[in-house]
Amino acid sequence: MIMREMDALEVKEIHEKYAMVKVFQPIGRHSDGDKLKMLIEFAKNQQLDGFLFDVRSFECDISKGVLYHFAHTDLYQVGFDRRLQIAMLHKPEDKSHDFFVLVCHNAGYNIKAFHSTEQAQLWLTKK
Repeated sequence: MIMREMDALEVKEIHEKYAMVKVFQPIGRHSDGDKLKMLIEFAKNQQLDGFLFDVRSFECDISKGVLYHFAHTDLYQVGFDRRLQIAMLHKPEDKSHDFFVLVCHNAGYNIKAFHSTEQAQLWLTKK
């Protein structure tokens, strides 16, 4: 473990341009602001351009209203940089994360969903 586990997530690997983060439960509740701030600071300290969030271990059960608010308000309030590339790695049959990706993209974040680790890594390392 590279960074201490924060209940909902853990940084597993650091690559040249991004960090792979294992997410254990949905992030999008008010209590997750501190976790996001830690990730933002981590990205700055490591000079990262993005994150690969591995969400394959759970389905997103947060309401669309909460996800919309999270993408359009909470991320901005914690200072999440829209220039960061965010790859969401989820199971092909799991469509529960699609709305989160959509509203974050519409809010101006550079986010894309993937089923393949290799494809996500390729996207994160292209410029």
